[in-house]
Amino acid sequence: MVSCLIHLTVRASTVRVGTLLTIVWTAVQPLGLVVFFPGPRQLASLASTVTTGAGEVAIIVLVLAIVRRQAVEAAHVATSARRLNALSARAQQAAHLDDSWSHRVTEEALPLLAAEADGAASPDDPPQSLAGAARLLALMGDPPSRPGALPSSTRTSPGWCCRCLPNPVRRPPSRSPLPPRTCEDRSSRTGTCVHPEDRVTASVVRSLPSSDLASLIGRLGARSDGVLPMPARTPSAQPDFVTPSEKAVHERMMAQFDQDSLVLAGVRVSDQTKDHEADLVVLMPNSGIVVVETKGSHVWHDGGNWRIRRDGTDQVVHPVDQARDAAYALRHYVESDPRWGSRGRIRWGHHVVLTGTCLAADFALPDCPRWMVTGRGDLDRLGERVWETTWRHRTDARVPTRDDIDLVEEILTGRGLPPRAVGELAEEREQRANRMTTQQALLLRATRLLHRVEVRGGAGSGKTQLAIQQASDLASGRIDRQRRRVAVVCYSHGLAHHLRRELCVGSRSRQPAFVGTFEELGRRWGLQIRGDEPSHFWERELPALMAEAALTVPESQRFDAVVVDEGQDFATDWWQPLLLALREPDHGGLHVFSDERQRVFDRQGRPPVALVPLLLDENLRNTRQIAEAFAPLAPPMRPRGEPGAQVRFIACALDEAVTTADDQVEALFDEGWFAHDIALLTMGRRHPVQVERQQRLGHEGYWQGFWDDEDVFYGHVLGFKGMERRAVVLCVNVEADRDRAAEMLYVGLSRATDQLVVVGDPDVVWAIGGDEVARRLGIG
Repeated sequence: MVSCLIHLTVRASTVRVGTLLTIVWTAVQPLGLVVFFPGPRQLASLASTVTTGAGEVAIIVLVLAIVRRQAVEAAHVATSARRLNALSARAQQAAHLDDSWSHRVTEEALPLLAAEADGAASPDDPPQSLAGAARLLALMGDPPSRPGALPSSTRTSPGWCCRCLPNPVRRPPSRSPLPPRTCEDRSSRTGTCVHPEDRVTASVVRSLPSSDLASLIGRLGARSDGVLPMPARTPSAQPDFVTPSEKAVHERMMAQFDQDSLVLAGVRVSDQTKDHEADLVVLMPNSGIVVVETKGSHVWHDGGNWRIRRDGTDQVVHPVDQARDAAYALRHYVESDPRWGSRGRIRWGHHVVLTGTCLAADFALPDCPRWMVTGRGDLDRLGERVWETTWRHRTDARVPTRDDIDLVEEILTGRGLPPRAVGELAEEREQRANRMTTQQALLLRATRLLHRVEVRGGAGSGKTQLAIQQASDLASGRIDRQRRRVAVVCYSHGLAHHLRRELCVGSRSRQPAFVGTFEELGRRWGLQIRGDEPSHFWERELPALMAEAALTVPESQRFDAVVVDEGQDFATDWWQPLLLALREPDHGGLHVFSDERQRVFDRQGRPPVALVPLLLDENLRNTRQIAEAFAPLAPPMRPRGEPGAQVRFIACALDEAVTTADDQVEALFDEGWFAHDIALLTMGRRHPVQVERQQRLGHEGYWQGFWDDEDVFYGHVLGFKGMERRAVVLCVNVEADRDRAAEMLYVGLSRATDQLVVVGDPDVVWAIGGDEVARRLGIG
């Protein structure tokens, strides 16, 4: 047991505040310190306070300090450093603390305290922050060598974290003390907190910005128990309030309860009799659950009813009934939930808060005793009164544990709730995009008198859907009731599959006469094509052979119109066979849909006839985030898609791109995407799964798998033009100097409608896409 009062007389010319605190702290820090820095007006009332008990030691040191240039004088004799050393030895012996622990704390923590002291607040305002700094340092120490030497009832135990510091609340005997909170996550073996990531340590404090450090010290200095004042929890950052009084009471609740308590606002519950709404529900471990009804306007009781003034008339209100009925309904809902099981009943209560009404100390009603209602004059003790509602006055059941409170919170959020389904949201966006594309198709009807048209548009503008619509209208005679024999031609096998699935349905008399690739049209005319011929065959020899074959095609097999999708993929010589296949080569219909920015093959072909250009300048198919990501590579377009998920860029080495892309596919599954939603596209070497499937299934079987719902689609951007999937992982496994790399990147980025993940080396992506694309992907 140690009892002492230290008075120091100092002058500005003799000692700095930081030096003084270093001396004092060295002497008394191991005992659990509370330091007050009084101003001149407080000197007359200084006194010592000693707390004693078995194994408990506490010293309150009254320090007469210098704040900046103000000298504080007292009538007491100055105490020397030697006296302080003697006190330190006595204190350590009484507290059973060894020198090593005290020295270790001093070496680590004192520089912070001294620095804070020398920059303290104004002389007229006693630097409360210094008291906070002292308490902050008490939280940064290691545990005493003898556990329990300084119980939490007299000091803050070192080693606690910001999240679960104990909070012994001391009250006068006339009031009910709140039981000390303890960390339920403490290790029973070591007796220390198991949240090392939240420990208040010197290294954590040193890493804080000066503004955060000042705030932390100020908060600690405002408390007498040295505990970080954490506010109560609430599930919503901005709860909805019906009245301003509900908001004001909620704010008081949040400030007056600690982090273990939960405050809910506007809780609705329905039973078989009526719908209830609780203004506030306070869930308090070690006390109970209290439903609070608030009235902000002035209310009074006329001996029979509560009344309030509304719209110029006095009206009857029932605040007690509202709180009680809501409490019973909530209790029944919680106890009826299967998750509550056999836990039994916990303490429930109700409370009325009248912020506009003063209540007498002897107020009482049969259904509303004084402890059940808080008036205007009681608001400073609102938290205490709500706590006592169940802790003191509702003793018909057990107090809830933290586990009980957590379960009640979970139950009140409901059960069996439908999750956020990314696939269903994507389907809704797809339907809206289809409607916009259908509206855009009206443009084609306006051009029905034009037989030779080129529709130009960037990725996401709906070109392929418009090509399908044009082919269907021409073949069925939907616009002018004149059916035409139509050929729909493209370069990509995948796109040909997609076009056939869309067009080759229903009555054959209303379907296009041919839907497929340029190569397949040659086979239709009887040419023998193996598929493994050299490149010059495809660029020169094949179109020449097809031109000769077109001249021999019977009149009945010729076409009234040809629709070409992804026309930028066609070589110069490919156009002649198509024109020769028309019944009227000079006037027959030729409808081309193209995007020059997607010219990923080294072909610069253009139709040898004049075409009327039509421009599509709106992106309809991609979310805005995706459209903005590839916008620098696309022709000027206005995004009209809905907002969606952010585009993600995953950095990795070039040789790890495929493996990393596989990991991102798994991540998409975790987010709720289904296999048929996802495509993994490579820009360089094909994915091993794509290679295996093409070898095993052939081209037809491989592309048929695109429509299966059983697995992810693995493809290459060169074969995926004109196609789309809801979620795409783009694997940039290609060197930056590859030919047409920028065009390939543009195609790859634009294939996802809802979720895009880009995987690759940041330097490679930067070199291919440029500064603006890199910035939009978050690179750099």
